[in-house]
Amino acid sequence: MTRTGGAGGGGGAASEIAIKSLATSQTSGVDGTINSTAAGLNDLQIEHLADKCDSPRHFKQEECGSPVGIGRWQAEHSLNPGEPGMSSGSGADQTQDERQKIVSEFQQLWQFLEEQEQLLLAQLEKLDRKVVKIQNDNASKLSEEISRLSELISELEGKGQKPASELLQDFRSTVSGCEAGKFQQPMEISLELQKRLSDFSQENIVLMETLRKFKDTLLSEPETGAHRQVTVTLDPDTAHPQLALSEDRRHVRWGHARQDLPDNPERFDTELCVLGCEGFTLGRHCWGVEVGDGECWAVGVARESVRRKGWIGHNPEGGIWAVQWWGCQFQALTFPETPLPLSRVPRRIRVSLDCEWGQVAFFDADNEAPIFTFLPASFTGQRIRPWFWVWTGSWLRQCC
Repeated sequence: MTRTGGAGGGGGAASEIAIKSLATSQTSGVDGTINSTAAGLNDLQIEHLADKCDSPRHFKQEECGSPVGIGRWQAEHSLNPGEPGMSSGSGADQTQDERQKIVSEFQQLWQFLEEQEQLLLAQLEKLDRKVVKIQNDNASKLSEEISRLSELISELEGKGQKPASELLQDFRSTVSGCEAGKFQQPMEISLELQKRLSDFSQENIVLMETLRKFKDTLLSEPETGAHRQVTVTLDPDTAHPQLALSEDRRHVRWGHARQDLPDNPERFDTELCVLGCEGFTLGRHCWGVEVGDGECWAVGVARESVRRKGWIGHNPEGGIWAVQWWGCQFQALTFPETPLPLSRVPRRIRVSLDCEWGQVAFFDADNEAPIFTFLPASFTGQRIRPWFWVWTGSWLRQCC
């Protein structure tokens, strides 16, 4: 299982530390700028943390074992200077009221996050107990099997010392004993448990992303955290000879014939890939890709240093972060692949890249529904470029 263990606990503890640090920075030195601070807090986009739970006292374990409850909590505790109860007296009174309100809100947020942390850890502990039970049961069965085989070996060694006539007489009974005690295969983790572990891992990724966005919103001016829309053009020097690019270099399709192109170092010679001309080392960027009706295609990003010659791994270990349509299944190109049971296959996909956090995420460009977010990676200062892969009868086109 890839892409859970200690991540749930570590994420919760880190969340608490980050929020307490932010609260300290917000409340210190508030006398001179508290009114603008309160107005800014009203615009915080905490809706990134979704919205399933009604309030901390109404949490349900099955709903709040993930970050989805924070949206409604924000709605119930929003700061609005125009609400009843806002002091209309002197500036000093207003400042004091705002200070108390900020401290109260952050204290409630700490409590909320602590409760979420405990719920996540409890769910993870429950899953861990099930996995450990299966492991212990398998270890017990293997121990019994080893003991039985040891007895059988000792029995055969003892009979081997007897005369041949007696050994032949006992042969049938010995073989029958071997057949009666056939080896039992170890119990495997059920598909249901595997899915629960995978879902938990994905929820933890979402938790890290939403907390990061929350932190960025507090520390940044409005709109500075948005991804910059970029126009991607395809690099013909990297395109596999069997890929055909349009004149404006925004459309790529699989071609029946292999073109006679120079085998330069940048060109993919085995994988049906092409890179975008653009490369990114800093900032947040996004672009759209329209997918065709072909059976096999993939879109994402790749390191500048990704291998161009021979077969390459279509996964982060190979320097690629992408999603693909393969036959009749939509997948994230992790190792192994992660099936993505979407209600519909997207017609347009938005690729979002955050270079500072090393994060790559995919969305349905038509309805903004999230598709998949990879675990944060270390790009180590390398340029990251748009990456495309098409196969028989497939095509991809850049779009806004």
